[in-house]
Amino acid sequence: MERKYYKAINFDLDTVKLREFYPRYQQAYKDLLIFFKKNNFSHRQGSGYLSNEKLSSADIVILLVNCKRYFRGQIHVSRK
Repeated sequence: MERKYYKAINFDLDTVKLREFYPRYQQAYKDLLIFFKKNNFSHRQGSGYLSNEKLSSADIVILLVNCKRYFRGQIHVSRK
């Protein structure tokens, strides 16, 4: 059985591309906050979130797949 740990998720959105889906791109950050809080994460700082419970790597993959579905690909505009 895989060990579980508290997880941190941090990201950086490309605000230029984001404006294609969000005229007020700041709303995307608010929407992400709502999504992560609904999924038992706490907002840490900027675009950082910490899990409130220990999770496996598989749990994170499922979370990110659900995030993509929730936003229908609109927020897949992170910088490289």
